[in-house]
Amino acid sequence: MYIWLYRNDKEWFKNNTPSTKKVTSDKGITRINWEKRDQEMAKQVELIVTSILSEKYKLIRVTKNEIGRRLGKLASLSKGLEQLPKTKELLNQSIESVEQFQIRRIKNVIRGFNKTKSSIKEWEVVRAAGLKTHSAEKLRTHIHEEIYKDCKNENIIF
Repeated sequence: MYIWLYRNDKEWFKNNTPSTKKVTSDKGITRINWEKRDQEMAKQVELIVTSILSEKYKLIRVTKNEIGRRLGKLASLSKGLEQLPKTKELLNQSIESVEQFQIRRIKNVIRGFNKTKSSIKEWEVVRAAGLKTHSAEKLRTHIHEEIYKDCKNENIIF
């Protein structure tokens, strides 16, 4: 009906259509204090990163999505980061790459093995850390360093 009137009787349509309301920019709209929001969000991000890194039983990779989920503000971290410079910088410093996360898993596995096993084998560390073959090859030196560094006894088998 709208289109028919618009096409066939424009004059009547213009006279009988209600006028549009013009929205003014400052009336009733509260402005966001981006500096305050940035400081608050940066503190929250720091706390969440600390809590993720302190979990010992189920290791979770520190990612922007994981932090956003735990904050309940995933959309803000995805779209509004340009207005939150401190938070953006903290996120860039805190986010783990896949390789960093694998190294953290290796360290965690070796710590656990030191408490329960008398000898640590490289293949056991690889399997317990959930590394694929190509990742284990790339991280072989890290695995050896961690075993030597954290090992309490001399029963190391490679």
